[in-house]
Amino acid sequence: MPSRRMVLGIASTTAITAIAGCLGSIREQFASDPTAPLGQIFIRNGTEADRAGELIVVRDGEIDLWRSFSIDGKNGQTVYSEQIPAAELSEPVETYQIGVNVEDIGTRWFDLAEQVPESTIERCQEEELMQFAIDISANDRISSSAVCE
Repeated sequence: MPSRRMVLGIASTTAITAIAGCLGSIREQFASDPTAPLGQIFIRNGTEADRAGELIVVRDGEIDLWRSFSIDGKNGQTVYSEQIPAAELSEPVETYQIGVNVEDIGTRWFDLAEQVPESTIERCQEEELMQFAIDISANDRISSSAVCE
């Protein structure tokens, strides 16, 4: 017959192992990086001049979207937007690189894994989708911002 110490030792070891296993799975659940799907891309022209160019969306090294665009100067108050196809909305924003080539300005690439702050991605998890905006400013600068939809 096992001694009382042996039974208590086995019971304690079993309990500690079970708790450690539960904590491990909880830790894994919360330790994963936050993610949010990319929903829409906007290109905004803040200059007086009409602008034209190309928008390129790359996901996991493959071109998903390549579109030409034309945007009136800011007197026209035009914003060009490109909706990501519904079949691709489930892809995490971090898997995308977005390139914009604007005539007479140049090309700029945005790697969303580096460009979008983790706090924005966390907020967008609640809102479900992320919008990514590319801004062409009066000083011929191309910048970006990300917001939740």
